[in-house]
Amino acid sequence: MKILHICSDYPYTSLYQQMLLNYKCRDITHMMYVPLKKGSYADEKYRVVGNNAFVKYSYDYTEYDRLRYQHKKKIIYNAITKISEYKEISLVHAHFLFGAGGVANEMLKNDNIKYVVAVRNTDLNMLMKYAIYLRKYILNVIEEASGIVFISPLYKQKMLKKYIPKSMINSFQDKSIIVPNGIDDYWHKNINYRKRLISDTVNLLFVGEYTSNKNILSIISATNILRKKGYNVNLKLIGRGDQEDKINKLVTKYYKYINNKGYIANKEQLVCEYNEADIFIMPSYKETFGLVYIEALSQGLPIVYTKGQGVDGYYKDGEVGYACDPHNINSIVKSVEKIINNYTEISYRCTVSLRKYKWSQICSTYEKLYRDILKKNAFADE
Repeated sequence: MKILHICSDYPYTSLYQQMLLNYKCRDITHMMYVPLKKGSYADEKYRVVGNNAFVKYSYDYTEYDRLRYQHKKKIIYNAITKISEYKEISLVHAHFLFGAGGVANEMLKNDNIKYVVAVRNTDLNMLMKYAIYLRKYILNVIEEASGIVFISPLYKQKMLKKYIPKSMINSFQDKSIIVPNGIDDYWHKNINYRKRLISDTVNLLFVGEYTSNKNILSIISATNILRKKGYNVNLKLIGRGDQEDKINKLVTKYYKYINNKGYIANKEQLVCEYNEADIFIMPSYKETFGLVYIEALSQGLPIVYTKGQGVDGYYKDGEVGYACDPHNINSIVKSVEKIINNYTEISYRCTVSLRKYKWSQICSTYEKLYRDILKKNAFADE
């Protein structure tokens, strides 16, 4: 069995590299096809991943082609059909609905190759919302998919509620599956079952990109409000991004209790930072999943996360932290306060359900999905 993965994001995140490393079934070969713009740069060192997975980079389209969806789709499809392994493909896993999903649909129509499609943050929160002229076509991509993958229960609910017509609901429900992203095995091997109680000083921690989407300025405002309310709160920021100048100005102003550590890549150092913290806080405006939330949970840190985004839906409110409205600073403040008031119980629950974020288990789920689809199609063809 040969699975073709289509994902232009492969070179820019370790997520898909971790996925390929953890596919273990010897009778399944995985090929990651990476369609990129001509003239762009991608680190191509991950061409072979393990014994049963390899990567093919292809610079297929121009900047102008990006503006013409149907044209770009056909360019990538034609490029894929020219690879030597094309006739051996059993199933396609399209890792984005709009980009890869359209190409996979072309393969189904022309070559009868079934496909699984994943719905990501950009697909749901940007393209389905604003690319109205493509919505009818994309609904057809969903309808003709053999499997639909969501990384969050709430993303599935949002798609169902806002975009799926009544005539497609039953089929959509039957084909949909929730599969979270995984975290590096390092975090699983270094789980911190913390037993200490929260002290008089409450240490908040943010780890992520310094961008407007991550809402760091609101975190700083919430910290100031908490201090005015009598809480001895400190905030530590770890990351980098285009809002560094704004953040540094505020850190200079509130240097007594806000610390900007900058970017930290070393996992051992990050573990030390997590262990010094009490609460992880990241009220992003938009969040596909947010692996950093799960890394924080592995260290016993309760989390403040965004309502309707990321990990919301995987846990009941108050189970491992509290969801907040990122547009409302008082909502962020209240989420922190509720964690402080129930800290011991929440911290204990943080490390209980981490197994579902192991890449080995996630890849087993995907491989079962692939087999079930191919088995079902084999019966249908008899």
